[in-house]
Parts: sequence; C-alpha cells; structure tokens
Amino acid sequence: MDADDAVNHSEISARPASRRVSSANCQTDLSTRCGSRLRPVPVCFGTQANALCRKNLVYQKRNTRSNCRIILSPIFVSLLLLVIQVAVDHALDKPANNCGCLCLSCCSDKVDGGKVCHIATTDDPCLPGSYDDCNQYDDTMCGFEYSNSGQAAYCAVAQPSSWPALMQVPLPRYRAAPESPAAAMLFTGKDESTATALAGNLFVQETLTAADLAGPVATFQSQAAQRGPFGSPSVQNAKTTAVHVAKMQKQQLLQGVFFGELFGELGLVLGTSLGPVTTYFIEPAFVNSTSMFNMVNGSCASDISTALLNEATAGLADTYFRSSFNCTQELPVWSTDTSTLDRTIFCGYKEANCNQTSSVLTFGEYSQAWDFRNTMAGQLQVDAYYNASKDPNAGNSSPLAVRVNQGLNLATNAFLRWSLGSQYSAKLLAIMEMPKQETHLSLDFSSLLGPIFYCWLSQLLLPLLLVTLVYEKQHRLRIMMKMHGLGDSAYWIIQYTWFLFIYCCYIAILLLVGSAINLKFFRLTNYGLQIIFFFVWGNCLIAFAFLASIFFTNAKTANVVAFLWVFGTGLLNNLLMENYYKDHHSWVYIVELIPSFALYRALYEQAAYAFKATYQNGGHGLNFSNLHDYNNHWIYATCVCAVETVLAVVLAWYLEQVLASGTGVRRHPLFFLQRRKSNGGSGESAPTMNRSWFGWLHRQGHARSQAMPPNKVVKVAPRDTVVTAHAVQMVGPTTLGNGLQYKIPDRGLKTPEASNLEPPAAAQDPEVALNMESRDVQAERDRVSAMTNFENECIVMRDLRKVYPSQDGNPAKQAVRNLTMAVERGECFGLLGPNGAGKTSAINMLVGLMEPSSGTATVEGLDIRSDMADIYAMMGVCPQHDLLWETLTGREHLLFYGRLKNLKGLQLQDAVKAALRSVNLLNGGVGDKQVHTYSGGMKRRLSVAISLMGNPAVVYLDEPSTGLDPASRRNLWDVVKAAKRNRGIILTTHSMQEAEVLCDRLGIFVDGQLVCIGNPKELTARYGGYMVFTVTTPVGPDVDEAAAFVQQLCPSARPTYALGGTQKYELPTSEVSLSQVFVGMRQAQHQHLFVVLDWGVANAKLEEVFIKFAKSIGAEGGN
Repeated sequence: MDADDAVNHSEISARPASRRVSSANCQTDLSTRCGSRLRPVPVCFGTQANALCRKNLVYQKRNTRSNCRIILSPIFVSLLLLVIQVAVDHALDKPANNCGCLCLSCCSDKVDGGKVCHIATTDDPCLPGSYDDCNQYDDTMCGFEYSNSGQAAYCAVAQPSSWPALMQVPLPRYRAAPESPAAAMLFTGKDESTATALAGNLFVQETLTAADLAGPVATFQSQAAQRGPFGSPSVQNAKTTAVHVAKMQKQQLLQGVFFGELFGELGLVLGTSLGPVTTYFIEPAFVNSTSMFNMVNGSCASDISTALLNEATAGLADTYFRSSFNCTQELPVWSTDTSTLDRTIFCGYKEANCNQTSSVLTFGEYSQAWDFRNTMAGQLQVDAYYNASKDPNAGNSSPLAVRVNQGLNLATNAFLRWSLGSQYSAKLLAIMEMPKQETHLSLDFSSLLGPIFYCWLSQLLLPLLLVTLVYEKQHRLRIMMKMHGLGDSAYWIIQYTWFLFIYCCYIAILLLVGSAINLKFFRLTNYGLQIIFFFVWGNCLIAFAFLASIFFTNAKTANVVAFLWVFGTGLLNNLLMENYYKDHHSWVYIVELIPSFALYRALYEQAAYAFKATYQNGGHGLNFSNLHDYNNHWIYATCVCAVETVLAVVLAWYLEQVLASGTGVRRHPLFFLQRRKSNGGSGESAPTMNRSWFGWLHRQGHARSQAMPPNKVVKVAPRDTVVTAHAVQMVGPTTLGNGLQYKIPDRGLKTPEASNLEPPAAAQDPEVALNMESRDVQAERDRVSAMTNFENECIVMRDLRKVYPSQDGNPAKQAVRNLTMAVERGECFGLLGPNGAGKTSAINMLVGLMEPSSGTATVEGLDIRSDMADIYAMMGVCPQHDLLWETLTGREHLLFYGRLKNLKGLQLQDAVKAALRSVNLLNGGVGDKQVHTYSGGMKRRLSVAISLMGNPAVVYLDEPSTGLDPASRRNLWDVVKAAKRNRGIILTTHSMQEAEVLCDRLGIFVDGQLVCIGNPKELTARYGGYMVFTVTTPVGPDVDEAAAFVQQLCPSARPTYALGGTQKYELPTSEVSLSQVFVGMRQAQHQHLFVVLDWGVANAKLEEVFIKFAKSIGAEGGN
C-alpha cells in the first residue's frame, strides 16, 4: 500500500468531529459516548429525507424520457378527443340541424325517379315542406318562416308562448283499482284529520258558464292575432298547402301566440297522459292530438265544465291546438304512512312487478301523492310524490321537466282555503320558457365518452407507481437503504410526496390542455371542484399503490395486473355500472367504496352536467350550487376517496410491518400494543418488549417453540468434545460424517449438571437429544455466558436460533442451532461453511432481514429484536448480490449512502472521493459512469465501498471478493484490513486464502451449528489431522533411503508428491507429533542415513479442514 492509499483508508474510517445543532432536535454528529464507547447516533428525519430526495431526483432525471411520456400522455388523449369532436361537429353542421334560412334554389323528386329544380321567385318561392332538397341558401334571412318543424327548434324565440301547468294523469286502463276510472291520488300526514281536510280542498272549482269562457277566449284570439296570425301574407301564396299551414301553426306557437293564462284564470286543473317535456316552448299535449283531462272534484255525470270548455275552445282547436278535453274525476285516497304511500306508488307502476304472480301484467298507477307531514294552522309542510321509476334526468340524456308544478300549487291553495277561507287562493296561471337565442345541434363528444377516457387517464399512473415500489422491494433496494439507516417514515413520506408531485404535474397538464382546446368536460365544470376532486383522487391513487405493493414481489407481474385493473375497471363501469348509476340503486353506494368505481362515478357526474349544459347552449356544468341535486354522487365519491386514502395508508403501513414483504423483519400482528421508546433523532421509535404483557406473551411463544420432541438422536462431534447442559436441544435424526448415532436414556445420563436438567413437558419420551460441542466452541460459549459488560465486544450472539416452518409436507428446517459467540471491536471474524450450512440465515438475522426463532444478539449493546432501527444507523452491509440502481453512477450511490450516515459538505465529498480511490473506481472517471456499464467485479467493489461509508461500527461482508480478478482482490483485502480498526467485521467467504489473510478468527458452520472456532493456524493445527512433510535429496539411492526413513517414522504416511529427489508425505498427527519429526530428522542427519538437501514440515491447510467438516454432512462433490 502506498502513502496515498494509506491516507485514503484513514479518511474512510476517520470519525468526524463531534458537533451538535439544536434546531429541530437534529443531531449532526456521527457519534455519542456510551460509557467509554463511541456509538453512531441515528440521523434525523430531515437528513434521511434530504438523502432520499436527492437520490430520487437524480434517478428520475435519468428517466426523463419515460417520465415525460407518462406526464404528456394527457395531451395525446385530449388531442384525440379534440379531433373526434371536430369530426362530429363537422358531421352535425348541416341545414337540418340549424334554424332554416331562405332557400334560393330547390329541387323536388318526381314520381318516375327524376328531379325537378327551379330558382325561387316571389310568385314561386321554395317554401319549407314544398321541396326535397335545397341547393342554395341565403344565410342572411333565417327564421321560423323558412324552417321546417325540425329546424324551428333551433330558431331564436323572442317571446315564448305560455302554457297551462298540466298534471301527469295515467290513462284510464292503467289507473289504480277500485277507484278506476277515477284518477286516485294518495295523501297522508301526521294528523289524519288535518290531512283529510286539506285533501278535500285540493280540487275546488267554481261553476262555469258560457259567459265565463267567452271573455278569456276573445282575449286569447286578439292577443294571438297581434303576434302574427296563421296564414299571414308573408308565407301565403298559391303553393301553400295544408301540410305547410299545419307546420306553420307549430312554428308560430313557438313565437308566443298561445296564452295558457286562459285556462289558469278560470281555475281549471288540466291533465295529460304524456310524460315530462324537454322544454316549454311548445307543450306537446296541445299539438299532438292527444286527449286532455279536465280534473273535477265530483262525478263526471254531473259535470258541465268539460263540455263548455270544449265548446268555447272549438274555434281555437283548429287554429292553435289539436286536443280535446275529457272529464276525469280525481279521488284523494288516505294512506297510513309515508313508506306505505311510497311503495304503493312504486308498485302501481306498470313495470314494477312487485307482487306479480302470473304472466299477465297488472297496473295500478296513481296520478300524484302528498304527504302533509306536520302541517297545522300557520304552517305548511308538504312533500309531493310522483313515480320516478324511470328517472327522466338520469345520465347524459337531455334534461326534462317533470309535471309537479300543478300538484304543488294545489297543495298550496288547499292550505290557504283550509286556514284562511275558501275565498283565498294563489292560482298558477301558466308556465313559459325564457326567451332564447338561435342555437344549433351540437354533441359534446368529450362529455359523452369523458368518463371512461378520463377514468383511464386518471389511473394511468398506477402501474408506474406500483412498479417503482415493487421494483425496489424485488431487488432488495428498499431493505438495503433501510440497513444503512433510512427509516420507514422517511421512505414513505418522500416517496409519497414525489408521487404526488408527479401526479399534480400530470393532472395540471390534463386540465390546462383540456381547457385550452375547449373541451366542455373541463370548461363547463367549476375548476374549484375539479381541483378538489383530482387532488383527493391523486392521494387515494398513491395510497392504493402503496397498499397494492404489499402483495407483489415481482415488478413485471405488478405492472401487468395494474394495467388490467385500470382498463378493466374502466370498461366495467362504462359497459355495466353506468346503467345502474342512472337508476340510482342503493347498492351502488357499496360498489363505489372501491376507489376506481368512486372515480368513475365522480367523472360520470361531471360529464353528465357538462353534456346537459352543452345541450342547453349556455347552461352550467357541475358547480357548488348543484352538488346536492338528487342522485348526484359527487360529494359521496369524493368523501370515499378521501377516507380510503387514510385507511389505505394505515393498512399498507400495518401490513408492511406484519407480512414478510421483503422490507425487513416481520413483526407480530399486535406489535402496536408494545411500549415504545424514543429512537434519537431518527424519527422512528423502537418497540420495547421486556416490560409489557405483550413481551411476556412473545417470550412464552418462543419458549414453547423450543420444546424438545421425543426420541431424538445424539450427534457426536469430532474429538475433543464435551457434553454440557447447554447442549440439550431439538435436533433431527441426522448423522455426522463419522456415521455415529446413539440413543441415550435419560436415566443413565451422567454429564456435568445433568442432575439439574429437567426435560420440558413436551419431552415425555425417555430418550433425549444431546449435542456434543468441540472444546473451542464450548469455550466461546462459556466466554459469552460469563460476560458482564460488552466494552470490547461489538457483536454478541446468545443462543441464536432460526427454524423455518414446514412446507408442502416437508419437516421444519433448523437453519441455525443455538449460535453463541462474540466479535470484538477491531476484529474480522470469518464465517465459513458449505452451501446450506446456515451462514446466510445467521447474517440475515443480524442485519434485520429475518427474525430469530429464539435467542438474540446485541450490536454495540443494542438488541436486534427491539433496537434494529438504532442498529441500522451504525451498520454497513455488503450483501451477497450487488443491490444497486442501474441508472445511477458509483459516485451517486456513495453520495446517497454517505448522506444517510450524516456526512455533509466537504466531508461528504472527501469521503466519496477516498472510497472511490480505495476500490479503484476513481481513475478514468469510472465512478461517474452509470452502474449498468460496470462489470461484475466493479459492482462488487462499489458494494464494499458502500458498506464502509460513514464509519459504521459493524460491517457485514458477504463474499465480498466474488468475481474479482487477483489484483483487485488483493487491493480489496487491503481496504478491509485497514477498515477493521475500531469496528467489528463479519465476513463470509468460500476462499480459504481470503479467510486466512483477512480474518483474525474463523468459525466453521456445519448443519446450522458452529463446529469449531479459532484463528486459522489454531484450526488447521487442531483439526487438520495430518502434517505435510517435504524432503529433498539427491537423485539416486538417497531417495529410497528417505522413503524408508519416512515409513519407519510414521507407518501410515501417505505419499502425495514425488519428482526427482523431492518427495511429499501426509503424516497423521495421531501417529506422529511435530517434535518426533524434528527428533527423527536430527538423528537421520547425524547418522548420515541419507543426504538431505532440504526438508520441511507444515500443518494441514485451512482448505483441508473445511473439506473435512463439509464431508461430515455429505457436502462433498457439491451436494
């Protein structure tokens, strides 16, 4: 190592100067003193948030194209809708969909199939209805006189006609029995006598005479003539036909020639069987030759008003309307309560089928109903009921006006007569529309298809959010950040805030572009409502993504499922649920508890109001004033999204803690009942189990899990073993490599402290299991048991045990068996063992990836069961597989993890530069290249550098030199040797050379337990079983003499190498000792038995010791 490297290594491991800031209780020093021990302090939330936010910004910057494509996708969809809207508008822009204009050239079809065309003149004009096609229009002369019946609806109406308010009365064949043919009308109230008195005053008519009708009829005719009588000279000529006159009558009705006050002033109550109307510019009951009903209080047999009405209006019927009047008796019927009244009206509807028992439909319709509630003198409380089984205002249909005006007026007049006298009334004279400008037919395509398009768009970020969360969990990046000190709260808040920022940009573009291109879906809806809902929905979407991420472990699967959910819910809402939204079923509220359905319902309401406003040419869409309209679920849908945001966040956080979701140790389902203690400035709090009833229950569960099953097998370890009380444990019926198995009855067990052992209740079988430990393992156990303070030990494990539960009929697997050992500060401890021996399980328990089944470990005095959040702040990990972001550079990785360790400013930059130089990633700008360009060895070196950032108190290196070339491996060894000062390191490796170079002590794991422990030389000397003897003689007789000498010294010697005069032998230590070899060689030289040019003796290699233990469990040959 050169001088520069030495300086760099010291920079990596140097402890920053201790300094403290008081603001926000955020400690900036990296260490605090505990006794005489320096311990890193967990960084505050702000520091963690800053590190993660900076990393996310860089990461997203590298994915600018993908982010732009996602954020700009609303522009594409909005432009697509605009193109469709323009095409639809172009298709609708034709004369038939506008107010008619003067035709200058027209054509008529001939009977033989030809056409006759002519240019319009004063004597021979092209009148509406007299031609089939018009070739040329005068756009400056448009109006009713140039319009056919279809075009007249689009013409301007300066003074609309007024029409009497009609009641909706069922036809005689549909009326409820037994009152039929009378029209039954239900009423109820809190006080029956009051309600009955009010019902008796509903239909009170004055006696009419012919003279009473003559005056109003004359007034009607004179005022209508002033507006322009039918057949005026402007349109009357030789070609005027009866059909044309009939059309002109309807057109002039639009111009205000009809006066509905004629009927209102006479106190007549009229009805019709026609349903709701779109507008009151023309009352279809008067112009469609339908029967009109004159509602009378008594019997029709004695009624004369209907006959007088037909006679008086006979002159008007041919000119102004085409209807006649039929007498209909109204008959109020008492109903016991409101619910009975409501059900009676509904079941009387011809499609209700409430009690249908045969294939023949029965009817029992009622005209109207009133609930007078708590009406009394001086106080009118009334509800008017009508049958709404088919809601005329549901969905995107044109808004309709229901016929309830007359019913409400009847109730008002009944109250006035009852409370003040029969001479009082407030007559509803007529209904008329407001004047309107000229309009044209339009179809708002964006509102018609808006719900499904914008439902897809509003959820389109779900796959992106879900994949981001699952990707970090799948590739264990989340736990990697957590193991380096990133708290759950910081991760959640920063990720949530970042997702919300992306979503807000996304929705802002959607609103701006949609409004800019004049999509009515956005322009006609109150922007305050849109901002409120889309913001609430964005939070709900993000919370739902966090919740869904708990159940996925593969990013590709999550992506596919998310897209299926987005498009599936949109189609399901559009094709199925929209019909139920129109009919306002009560169970729809339950369906809308699903976030995507609540989203669609809110968009559906927005689209419905925008569509109606477009149809009305100047109306208003959804705004604060109509949020409480009947069957408007916008408020409910918004509240559902808001409440489910909170529920989803809480549930996602809880499930992440209690499920094995790849983000750390799984916690008990009732962990929130534990007492909690402060965790420094990290923003986290650690559970404390020892002082709560929950901790007692937890300990009892672990005690039961260690109960010893009966009839187990004694495992005999290698020689130099002892049997102690600590060895009593549950083991499986497997054998060691020597094949020895014994069953020892407990009556004959005579071991140290055996008399004090009491088998657990579960072990009633007289045969128990004992595990014989080697003396060095037992000595380590005794050393740990005798510890009273941990001044020099940074890692202490006590009876650490991990059992994987049985699966698919296989028995439970004990991965780690009562591991007890300690690692001192400044020591590098090597953990060796064949594949499947339990090394990784032991490491995973120490770093918080899994929870011990029993036992525990302390890191710098902190318990891994309860203080893992504190331990993360002082821990560095180099995992077995490189956990890196492919689009970040090596420098950006180190900057991120350095910030998590509270490094700042120049100190951070120096530490990053030193780390890159130490692992040979600084030269040539390699550290500034993205990780996906790195080779496997370069990634491995970067992982080691990450584990040493920020001066961690303990470091776990899991096969750090895998994939490195010899030069890089040697350099890495220098880094590790320099880094172990003042910290403990646990290293796992399959390279015996690496273990001998780096490790102060070694432990060999076999079948989940530690079978030997010590420094490399001690282990090879103790467990090698042979020495390697090498002797070199001149070629010739001396070679045979040397071989004879070795056989005499050790009869069991095994020759392993012979070339020229050099020979090698393996000498079993059971037959010959090192001193005997030296004595024998001294005698051979003194006696001149043969000429010795060179000789040597050495213990067995560490690799041989490892292979010996591996063979003991059948691991030879890769098994």
